[in-house]
Amino acid sequence: MKSWEEMAQHITSIPQERKLEIEVAAYFAESIVARRKQLKLTQAELGAKVNMSQSQIAQVENSTTVPRLDTLIAIANALGLQVTLVEKEQAATTVTF
Repeated sequence: MKSWEEMAQHITSIPQERKLEIEVAAYFAESIVARRKQLKLTQAELGAKVNMSQSQIAQVENSTTVPRLDTLIAIANALGLQVTLVEKEQAATTVTF
C-alpha cells in the first residue's frame, strides 16, 4: 500500500476538496492497517468481527473503496478505536490510537 506521501507526489491537478478526501481516506486506511497489525489480526479475522469478507477489508485498507460511516465506526470499534472529529487546527497535531 502506498503511503499518503507517495500518493501526494503523483497528484497534481486534482481539486483541493478531492485532495482532502483522498488524504482522509488514506489516513483511515493507514490507521486501520497499523492497528490491525498491532493487534496481530488478519484481514479475515477483522472481517469476521464486523461481518465483512477479507476482500472487503482489503479494499478499505487499500483505499479502493471508502466505507460508509457506520462501517468505519464498526471497524474502528472492533480495533478498539473511535472516530473523532476535531477542529482543523487541532487535527494537524492530533493522532489518536
